[in-house]
Amino acid sequence: MIITKSIFLILIFIQIQICFSINVQQPQTQQNDIVRHNEVILDSESDLSTSDTFDQVISSNPQLGQLNSSQLSSNVQSFYSKFPRYDFKGNSMNNTFAPFNRTYIESIILTGLPFDLIIILIIAAMIILVIGYSIYGIVKLIKNKSKFKYYRLLRISKAYSRVRNTPKQLVLIILTVLVLLITCTCLLLSIFVNQDLDKAILLSVDNLSSHIQNRVLVEDRIINETKLLGFYANLPFDALEIIRGTKMLNNVTLEAQQMIHKYENYRYQVIFFTTIALFVVSAIGILSVILRVKWSHVLFVGLGLVCIVNVWTIPASHIPMGVLISDLCPQMDNMVQSYLPSTIDPAYIQFFLNCTDQDSFIFVYQLLDQSVDIAQDKLNIAISHHYSNKTIDYLEKRLSYLTNLSVDSKNMLNCNVTSNTYKSTQNIICINILNSSFTLLILFIGIGLLLSLAFILSLCLYKSSKGMLIVFVPKKDYIDLKSPLLKCSKTINSTYRLSGADDFDYDYYYQSPLISEADVNSDSEEDSINNNDGNGNSNNNNQYII
Repeated sequence: MIITKSIFLILIFIQIQICFSINVQQPQTQQNDIVRHNEVILDSESDLSTSDTFDQVISSNPQLGQLNSSQLSSNVQSFYSKFPRYDFKGNSMNNTFAPFNRTYIESIILTGLPFDLIIILIIAAMIILVIGYSIYGIVKLIKNKSKFKYYRLLRISKAYSRVRNTPKQLVLIILTVLVLLITCTCLLLSIFVNQDLDKAILLSVDNLSSHIQNRVLVEDRIINETKLLGFYANLPFDALEIIRGTKMLNNVTLEAQQMIHKYENYRYQVIFFTTIALFVVSAIGILSVILRVKWSHVLFVGLGLVCIVNVWTIPASHIPMGVLISDLCPQMDNMVQSYLPSTIDPAYIQFFLNCTDQDSFIFVYQLLDQSVDIAQDKLNIAISHHYSNKTIDYLEKRLSYLTNLSVDSKNMLNCNVTSNTYKSTQNIICINILNSSFTLLILFIGIGLLLSLAFILSLCLYKSSKGMLIVFVPKKDYIDLKSPLLKCSKTINSTYRLSGADDFDYDYYYQSPLISEADVNSDSEEDSINNNDGNGNSNNNNQYII
């Protein structure tokens, strides 16, 4: 339970720390530009642009359309904001997002405490049940061994069939099967929701990593070009700080990407294999109540109790995730501003996030346009003066390189692209991930309750069934059931009283082989058999309790 919960918390904390920008594009091949004096040696693909323009807010496009609802996200955030917050010492906390505050993290962890208590109670109940049942069985076995020899004497098949088909039994069977079928439906939905959540988490980090790597590549090319043109010393200090910050963010993102893939894989597999196991348990439960096979019912309850522990770990770990995201989303703008280095002008960040002060990077556009014009003039001169083909080819590649660099830079520094990138971050985290985790939480709470109800109904069903008749024969009255005289005896008229059934008279006798004490102890002890003598008088020595 603790390991599973830690996986979820580590996953979401890594996700939050790298949420500055997200863009949807495939990882692109980096190109190596080597600057030597006044030459730029280009590889074979340097004439291709390495960035695309993204002019819309994106989402993970979940399979279930409701998970993309902003209204659902608002309701979920409102629901989580009402959760009481306390640290480990019992001090009340507010919902201000502070991922590096120890008491805040403690308050997030404790939001899943109710489900942690349920898990502890289930485990404790299982241990007590196993120990208690073992002690009860041993004591009963020792007690009966000193008094009785046991024979399975009669199986009243007609009465057994009639007991199974009573209205009470039929109602319990129908209810149990219905509950288990609803459970299977919830399990099927949980598979799709889990896939949507997995897709949203991986999409955010993969495309973030791709976007930042591409940005670092373009910034390096711009810096190299300014050095060639002698403008590097005139670049604003804030712009250089942003470029250095982008490289640092790229290094952090690459490490975080590997960790998120690792822990998200654990999270996905835990839920997936838990779901498969619950499908198997539900199938066994349906068979056990329809076929009324005792071993299958024991298997259903035993495996079910083990699996239900894992069921409750999912709400216990997804609630802290949802609470953390619901705290982050309304405060995301302030969070980005608060974690900025003091050396970076906030105006640059406002340009990226909200598309303000659109002239902030106009010097970059002017610089690159000037470089393109110079390269074009050199190429025209070379062609008009009939320079060598080698020189003309170099100048053509140089012009193509600068043209694509200009396009890449404008795409990368376009406020619409960067603003939509930031909004895409909010869209994926605050809508797709939040809605998916909350829906998965609700589904597994329902699955846990439905399985608990199915256990209770199945126990009631088996408790009210009395079909196997066991005769306890005192040692002093022991007779040889294999005696030829007994086998040749005439019809025995007996009255058999079964719990939940009327009295029946049968004209047949069935003898079964000797059984173990454990088999006897596993059967009911509430029915009785009264054998009558030939005169119709009851003989107390032949009265056996089943």
